[in-house]
Amino acid sequence: MTAVTCPHCGHRSPSVPSGLNGGAICLALAGALIGVAAVLPWETVFGVGLNGFDVGTAGALSLSLGLIVGVSGLLQIRGRGIGPGTRAVALLGGLAAIGLAILGYVQIHKQTLDYGLVSTGSGVFVVAIGGGLAIAAALFGRGRSA
Repeated sequence: MTAVTCPHCGHRSPSVPSGLNGGAICLALAGALIGVAAVLPWETVFGVGLNGFDVGTAGALSLSLGLIVGVSGLLQIRGRGIGPGTRAVALLGGLAAIGLAILGYVQIHKQTLDYGLVSTGSGVFVVAIGGGLAIAAALFGRGRSA
C-alpha cells in the first residue's frame, strides 16, 4: 500500500486499491446484455413483438452465450485481472454474439423485403452491444499482474 500526498496541503493518506476488476465487471455486464437480449423482441410482425425464443434458436443461443460470458466475468471480478482463458472466452463469445446479431438482422431484413410489415426489434441490437462490450473487455481489460 502506498501513501498519497495532497498537492495543496501536504496531507498523506493511505491509498487503498480497489478490490474489483473493471474488465471483469464489463465482461459480466456484457454477459447480462447478451442474455437479456434473448427475451427482448427480435422482430415485430404486424406490431406484435417476437422475442428470441419465438423466432427460432436465437433466444437459446443468446441466453447460452450470455451465461458463458457473464459467468466468466463474475469468476474474475475479485481477481487481479483478466487471465488469458477468460480473455479468449470474452473474445470468442463477443464475436459469436455479434455474428448472431448480424445473422438475425439479415434474416429479418429479408423477411421485410419479402413480406413487408416486419421490423427489427431491440433484441438484435442489444445482443450486438453486449458482444461489442465483451470484445472491448477482452482487448482492453487489465491483464494479470504478479
